[in-house]
Amino acid sequence: MANKLSEADDSVLAQLAETQRLLRELEKIDSSIAQFSSAHAAGVVELSEIARALSAYAEKLDLDPQQLDALEQRVSLFETLKRKYGGSIAEVIAFGERAAQRMRKIEGRDAELERLAKEIENIRAQMKRAGEALRKLRAKAAPKLSENIRRNL
Repeated sequence: MANKLSEADDSVLAQLAETQRLLRELEKIDSSIAQFSSAHAAGVVELSEIARALSAYAEKLDLDPQQLDALEQRVSLFETLKRKYGGSIAEVIAFGERAAQRMRKIEGRDAELERLAKEIENIRAQMKRAGEALRKLRAKAAPKLSENIRRNL
């Protein structure tokens, strides 16, 4: 946080310094801008003090470098997930829940497909038995039918 306030090239304080420079230029054109410039300067001083206090606080913290690295990686992962799946952690969590629900449906489909395959197998077996029974009935009835046809011809 202190880095975003004062240490980075695009820090808040660096941007405010540029704004202060522009206000001073405007003061040369219009002296009524002086009140805004003074208020702005006071705000910059206040933010500078906050940045120094945060830096001092951060230096006092006894963080394990590996633990800090792990935390930074998690924050980076959250930021990546937010960009990819939504603008907030809540949206990322909602996306994860929808994905888990779809996964459960897919897994349920596998079980349903397996059940249907077994049902098809059972029906095929029933059809085969029915076909075999029909074949036997036809074979049994064939001589009678043949005899009836011969008599009628």
